[in-house]
Amino acid sequence: MNLIFESKYIRAGGKTKKLARQENIKLTYLSDGKEVSIDDYLERTNGTSLLVIKDGRIVFEQYANGNREDHAASSRSMAKSITSMVAGMAVKDGSIGSIDDPVVKYLPELNGTAYETVTLKHLLTMSSGVRYYENAKDPASDLTPLQGCLLANRSGCLIRFLRDLASRPNARVAPPGEKFHYSTADSVAMGIVVERAVGMPVTEYLSQKLWIPFGMERDAYWNVESQDGNYFGGSGFGATLRDYGRLGLFLLHNGRIDGEQVLPDIWVKESTTPSPAREDYGYYWWLDHGNAAFSARGSSGQRIAIVPGKALIIVKTSAALNREEDQALLDAIIQHFDAS
Repeated sequence: MNLIFESKYIRAGGKTKKLARQENIKLTYLSDGKEVSIDDYLERTNGTSLLVIKDGRIVFEQYANGNREDHAASSRSMAKSITSMVAGMAVKDGSIGSIDDPVVKYLPELNGTAYETVTLKHLLTMSSGVRYYENAKDPASDLTPLQGCLLANRSGCLIRFLRDLASRPNARVAPPGEKFHYSTADSVAMGIVVERAVGMPVTEYLSQKLWIPFGMERDAYWNVESQDGNYFGGSGFGATLRDYGRLGLFLLHNGRIDGEQVLPDIWVKESTTPSPAREDYGYYWWLDHGNAAFSARGSSGQRIAIVPGKALIIVKTSAALNREEDQALLDAIIQHFDAS
């Protein structure tokens, strides 16, 4: 995605957080009554890489279908979960006063629109109530002009899209906080709020707050509407497989780096608690296994699954979505460590 759209880079430092490594675990699972190996899984799901970290140690790492360890794999909508995490950093350092703040405190351009009564918490839980139609297969969906801002290479395109969206007749479909409705527009608005609040490109902020101090291995990227415009908070992030794993470790450590709390103490817990609008969704995090695990998910099968009670992180990148196979593998990995 960084070769197609305008991007800014999240720079890594010179010191990398080394991850201990052991021989890949042997693992199979059942699909339609047949035993499936991980090699078969990657082939049948068009997977491009798989990483499993247990107790801070890599216990499985494999690449497939042309991917390599130095490739920055596109996150797709996993980027929303990262936007949520960056919002927590901005709350911790006081740049954002509270997630109960109104959106228009940071985006006054949205005064007089359906976003006027929406809070940051409503954005984070996809419950703004602003009418938005998302269907990647339908050119008539609102996603088309929203993504078109990345092609336009024009500063201000994203905020104009949000204003136009929320100024339509019947722009509101529900009161804020009442109903969940998946909306990349809400996450884009949250991303612009973060950049306004911290006063710098989110890529620079994330480099200073996490990528360098935590010891990420390689530069990451994030798509932007233009070099002097905002980043695309709903998608367009890319990092290497192991750095996605390190991101999971940061959250597993409750947002601490070398003893310093970079996220608010309760942010990870709050982010992964069911919202009033949907029982399996927090602040851009999907909740799994009876809320014992939480996941960042992206189209075409991207996933970072974190199981705090087992100190387990599973990262998968892919070129196609296969929910049943992905869930079967996740369940098998968790069961493997239950039995060991």
